[in-house]
Amino acid sequence: MTIENENKNALVYSLEKSSQEAVEKSGLSSTFSLIEAADFLNNCDRSQFDPNNIPDWMIKARLDMMTPPPPPEYLFKFGDTPVMPKGDLEIISGRPKRGKSMFLSLLLGVLIGNRAIAGISPLRTLKETGRLLYFDSEASEYTAFANFDRVFRTLGMERFPLEEIGIHVIRMRKMSREERRRKMAEAICIVRPSILVIDNIKDFLLKGLNDDNLEFIDFLKKVSEATYSIGVIHLNPGTGEDKERGNTGSELQQECGDTWRVDKNNAGYFSATHALVRNSQEAPDVNFCINNLNQLAGVGVADIPILTAKTKIKRIFGTDVMVSEKKLYDVLKAEMPKATSNTQKDKNSREIIMNWVGMELIAQNDENKTYTRKI
Repeated sequence: MTIENENKNALVYSLEKSSQEAVEKSGLSSTFSLIEAADFLNNCDRSQFDPNNIPDWMIKARLDMMTPPPPPEYLFKFGDTPVMPKGDLEIISGRPKRGKSMFLSLLLGVLIGNRAIAGISPLRTLKETGRLLYFDSEASEYTAFANFDRVFRTLGMERFPLEEIGIHVIRMRKMSREERRRKMAEAICIVRPSILVIDNIKDFLLKGLNDDNLEFIDFLKKVSEATYSIGVIHLNPGTGEDKERGNTGSELQQECGDTWRVDKNNAGYFSATHALVRNSQEAPDVNFCINNLNQLAGVGVADIPILTAKTKIKRIFGTDVMVSEKKLYDVLKAEMPKATSNTQKDKNSREIIMNWVGMELIAQNDENKTYTRKI
């Protein structure tokens, strides 16, 4: 069906040739508006349906229950749950500077190293999937380099050109929005990727939910049909609401596959939660951090209260003050009751916990111990 012309009242459509005979037999003109089609349905004789007079496009588009489709091809496994299938746009969302790009780096590290990190395992290798095309419209050159350098550090590899393994990272920060769209389409046609990453989708959209943005969303959906596609979008900052920015963000949420919500706590660890589940079973959270070697690393659930306690201790005691063992342990006990419940009589265990939260013994006598912060 194509648009024939536009007037003040409605869009008028012209039927495809294969549909004309079926529609005209029903008494409706081959050129009509949607309102005319609705009026026709309200007044027609429904007994006149001819099951042998179905246009070609309907035969191709209707659900065939006699031919099972192939199973989804997933890219990763979070824990034991396969996630991120080919054929849908997967969304990573979160507030600004809360770890969305770090989560992308973690996924790329799993692919490049072909090994599990932080509970994420690869189900496809880059050699199996083909080329990866990454559009980065946010990071500066320094930040983009640092992000991928961290991936190499995590994998224990020396840096090498990403193109050698089929990864093409295209920086678009200095381009206009319209130029980004043109260059994206051009790069897709040149590279012909099997994995597509867009960080950040908002940088390719114009203000408001207009026809151009709807067309771009349709473009993303179409491209995603034959690729593993991952896009990043922002949540509204500081509102306390899990709401994507603007009408276009909401429209993307309606059209995408699964959504992963990324956040960062005060202790500095990141958490990616399976916030919107459509294509798979709900996957476990992915908890990760940047360790003191500038590597991406998993964070066990048991470690999270320790990290939280470390942050609170720093806030209470500062970075330079000395603190007695009793005062320090009272804070630890309040923050980590499970971790400290069995260590009251075990001084070695207590000292291990002190070390975990970044405290160092600087003085000791028979009556008391005094700790200060290592950092």
